[in-house]
Amino acid sequence: GGGSGDGGPYVNSSAEQQENEWRHRLDRKLGKKQYMLLSTLGLQVPRPPLHPSTPLMDALGRDPLKRFVVFGDGPSMAVRRAGSEAPAALTSKQQARVDEEAKFLAKYKVRVEEEEKYRTKIAEHLRESGDPFRPQLLTDIGLELERPPIKVDMKLVLQNDPKKRFEIVGDASTHGVRMKKTEREEERDQEELEEDWRHRLDIFLSRQPQEGLLVLRHKVKRPDALSSRVNIKRLLQFDPHQRFELTGKG
Repeated sequence: GGGSGDGGPYVNSSAEQQENEWRHRLDRKLGKKQYMLLSTLGLQVPRPPLHPSTPLMDALGRDPLKRFVVFGDGPSMAVRRAGSEAPAALTSKQQARVDEEAKFLAKYKVRVEEEEKYRTKIAEHLRESGDPFRPQLLTDIGLELERPPIKVDMKLVLQNDPKKRFEIVGDASTHGVRMKKTEREEERDQEELEEDWRHRLDIFLSRQPQEGLLVLRHKVKRPDALSSRVNIKRLLQFDPHQRFELTGKG
């Protein structure tokens, strides 16, 4: 299922479906090759979002169709098709390639780990500022926090966050970053803004008990950040404290 290419998003919902789709993609990537290093295969086929840390070996081992055989050890661990011949001992040329790839992967792993550490540090820094949703300039953060031992581009590191925690704002010279709100936080914000507007309408109506909605909307401004989907009629109709009574038509 899924039918997306090796790099497309995983469309299936459950962890089990995503794991099956992952194996299907791994199987296609292995294709007619005699074998592939596990580390190479893992890099070339993106993981499903619901399996951020499932070992590739476990996913292959759980294949209900028993298509894969994992062999070798350490950095030379590889996978071949079940029923295919195990490759003969590696020639020195192949071994050199394996060593080369292992070296590259070790470096790559360090980079991934360092970038994640840096993202965690930035997230903590934003949270400790008191208001993680107020943007801070990347240049300021760069001056305050110790940079990783490897060369990184902070903006790219934040944009490529697998957990999608950050929002980059501003333009090139003044790029800032803030934490992204979860859907629940966004909902809570909207609920607070609605309540704020109702409260102000209530105060206005306590002085002037009856007023047309159009006039009300003009005299008691809606909060700027309130979603445009919220209209004044619905807002008053669905007041949890039932303070308002709507009369007339339209």
